Order: sequence, then C-alpha cells, then structure tokens
Amino acid sequence: MRQLGVVIVLIVLAVAGWGSAFSIHQEATVWKQRYENLSEQFSSLQSRYADLENAYASLSWNYSELQSDYDSLSLEYHGLQEDYQTLQGEYYDLLDRYNGLVNDWNKLVEDYNSFIDEYNDLVNKYNNLSYKIELISQLYDPVKYKQTPFIAELKYWLRTDRTDQMEYVDPDYVCFHFAVTLMLHGRAHHYQIGVIYVHGYDIVTGEEFRHAINAIVTHEGLVYIEPQTDDIWWLESHQEITPGEAYEFPGFENPIYVQEVIIVFNY
Repeated sequence: MRQLGVVIVLIVLAVAGWGSAFSIHQEATVWKQRYENLSEQFSSLQSRYADLENAYASLSWNYSELQSDYDSLSLEYHGLQEDYQTLQGEYYDLLDRYNGLVNDWNKLVEDYNSFIDEYNDLVNKYNNLSYKIELISQLYDPVKYKQTPFIAELKYWLRTDRTDQMEYVDPDYVCFHFAVTLMLHGRAHHYQIGVIYVHGYDIVTGEEFRHAINAIVTHEGLVYIEPQTDDIWWLESHQEITPGEAYEFPGFENPIYVQEVIIVFNY
C-alpha cells in the first residue's frame, strides 16, 4: 500500500515536472524569438547607425566645405563691402563733381545765350553801320552821271525843290540838316552839291557864328546856296570862302569874320 502511494507521488511529481519543463521550453522559445527579433532590430539599428555615421561624416565634410566657403565668401563680402563703401564715397565725389559740372554747363549755356544775343546785336549794328558807311561813301563819292548846271538852271531847280519849306526845329532839324537834305536832293538830280561848315563871328556884335551852307560848281563857277531860303550867291571871280576874311551871308545883317571852313561833303 505504501509502495502504491510512493508510485503515485512519483507519477504526480513526474507529471508536474514534465509540465514545468514544457512551460520552460515554451518560454525559452518565446525569449529566443524575442532575442532573434531584437538581434534583427539591433542589426538594423547598427546598419542605420552606420548609415547615419556615414551621413554625419558626409554632412560634417559638407559643413566643413560650406564653412570654408562661408569664410571665403565672408572675406569677399567684407572686401566687397569695403569696396562698396569706397565706391560709394567716390560716387558722392563724382556726384558733387557732376553737379558742379551741371552748374558750370548751365552757366556756360547762359553765357552762350548771352554771347549769341550780343553777337546778333553786333551783327545788327554791323549791318546798320555797313549801310551807313555805304551811304556815307556814296555821299563822299563823286556823283554818277554828273551834270554841271548853269546858274539859271540851278535857280529853276531850286524853285522846284522843297527843302526850303522844311521847318527849322532846334536841335532836331537845323541848318546842317537843311544843307544835307538839299545836297541829297541835288545829287539825285545828278548835281554835285556839297556841304561846307563855316565858323566865325559877327564883326559888329562879336556873336559867334556857326552855319552850314551848300556849294556847287556851275558853268559860271563856284556858287553858294543858303538851303533855308534858296538864295544863291558867290564871291568875286567865284572864289572860295577862306578863313581870315569877312563875308556877307544871306539872312545875316552884319558881315561875318570867318575863322574856319570845313568841307563836309565835296562839291
């Protein structure tokens, strides 16, 4: 009986041991599987770590290159910045010079315009002067197609001329203007009429005498014309009026002592 109990106990222990061993085997299998999974994950992580290390090394190298490039570019930037500041200073200097040149240019334009105005004014004055010179030269030149009249012809022509009818207005139209007007009218008629200016004094009153009259050589000889009255007169033998002598002039009461005779326009 006791032996049977021992056998039962042994059987129970054997069954219990077998169940425990089976359980341990299963757990070991699970852990093994986990280990294998973890090993695979570890290997994968190692591979990824190696890749990351390679990538890090590559990035580090690239970073070093970029840092080197950055340093180079930074130096270039600072150099360019200094150059820019220098150029900016030169730019402002050039701008000041440009503004100065613009001001100078504007001043030159003003001076040029002023010069042009002065030039045009001088041209106008020159043209006017040339006209006057030409006119004066014509007055001094001998009359073209000159006709020498007899005194009778001269008197007849003076009756047709209207110079003596002009109004005497001092100082705008005085004896000299009368004489020049009559001269121009006469030269238009081909008469070589001249103008003389006589300076002297009244031998009675001592009053100064300044007077312009006309002169022309006729067939009879030299005669004088008082342009304000058309009076014709001449000296003995048709001589010229000469300084140092006294003469009677039409329209004047007393003889005039002549100090100076100026032939303004030839006769």
